Amino acid sequence: SSWEGLKSIVMEVKTKVDKFGKITYTVRFYISSLDDIREAARLHWGVENGLHWHLDAVFGADKSKETGKEAPAQLQALKSIASNALRFGIRFFKKGKYTINTLIEELSMGTAQIAKFLSFFSLGGRRREAA
Repeated sequence: SSWEGLKSIVMEVKTKVDKFGKITYTVRFYISSLDDIREAARLHWGVENGLHWHLDAVFGADKSKETGKEAPAQLQALKSIASNALRFGIRFFKKGKYTINTLIEELSMGTAQIAKFLSFFSLGGRRREAA
């Protein structure tokens, strides 16, 4: 039988609310030969959340409308570099006192904050000692 080895059936319901408040539901079904497809889904979304969520939340990666042959890939590379720098900055520059969004807000206050942030990278993550 073509269903031999079938072990899991999954129903996914996605809810989307547009800017006018209209709610749309999308229902998808999946079949699998895995005993517990939930574990595979958790692993997948763990990777997705770790690698992509902050790009979308901070930079709107899923809403980007860049056109052209090279532009989307180039802009995504720049967003990834900026995101990694911000995550590094959260952990070391301000010793975990910021989220990515609050660090962006501080850096948007002026060039002095940006210069201080960038100088930290040129020191290889070490704070400059006062002279």
